[in-house]
Amino acid sequence: MPGGAVRLADRVAVVTGAARGIGAAIAQRFAREGAFVHLLDNDVAPLEVLARDLSVEGLAAVGTPCDVSDEASVRAAVAAVLARHPHPHILVNNAGVNTHPASVTETPPEHWDQVLSTNLRGTYLVTRALVPHLTDGASVVHVASVLALEGAKAAAAYSASKGGLLALMRSMVADCSPRVRVNCLCPGPVQTEMFEAYLARVEDPEAERRRVVDALPLQRVGTVEDIANAALFLASEESSWITGHALVIDGGDSV
Repeated sequence: MPGGAVRLADRVAVVTGAARGIGAAIAQRFAREGAFVHLLDNDVAPLEVLARDLSVEGLAAVGTPCDVSDEASVRAAVAAVLARHPHPHILVNNAGVNTHPASVTETPPEHWDQVLSTNLRGTYLVTRALVPHLTDGASVVHVASVLALEGAKAAAAYSASKGGLLALMRSMVADCSPRVRVNCLCPGPVQTEMFEAYLARVEDPEAERRRVVDALPLQRVGTVEDIANAALFLASEESSWITGHALVIDGGDSV
């Protein structure tokens, strides 16, 4: 890479939910820092576009269809990863949805199951399949949320799923140390399709956007690059003595 040494040279990374948003930004950043990136997502068309764009840029990446909520799909995707790279160095569990935001009493069981199946069970399935094959010194990063740490209206299933990722992280630290480090990212409001979908559900989207920004000490919503930068830190050797940490990236929202 121009401008100096890259931080993930000769590393192999697996990123779920990589087709767009935070996952795509993480995948791009890792590839530009020298990693070979396996892009996993169930949305095949943008996945193929991202893999092609990275290849045109001269970077190393391959897209593999994967529905993280489906065990057979996860097994097939992980097998494809391991056939090419038997011992990856980095796993980022980013795949997540918030399709039916509602309070606990207004959340039907099928909506609860859909969110938990992707956000929590999906992370479990990918982690269970891949962690035994990770190289010594590997880094696992779960993408959680500030809503794992604080309450919010109409976010019961999503908050529960992201809080579960923090508990899973702590359990994995106990089980996987010292061979594998495990940390979480806890983003606040970030400019993504999910954030735009949230705004679209309220009566006055622009007023709600202004309210969100005004409540942030740093006076802006986050960018996907903000989260990718933090993921790079936790994936790299710069964080080699950090495990079991929930890194909050929220513009001061949770202060």
